[in-house]
Amino acid sequence: MVEGEGFEFLGYRFEAGTSWVRRKSIQKFRDRIRQETSRVCGKSLDAVIGKLKPILRQLL
Repeated sequence: MVEGEGFEFLGYRFEAGTSWVRRKSIQKFRDRIRQETSRVCGKSLDAVIGKLKPILRQLL
């Protein structure tokens, strides 16, 4: 493949023999983490960790 020519598949970008996570996928992940870790929500640390565990497991 030539630089600049590639394709996106299942949240990854494949181009010129390399692959990386799409910007859109990274932004969606960050937004989801921000939503669960709001500083004004009044949740306990244990509750926040409980919400984050399944999100982080999806990533791995």
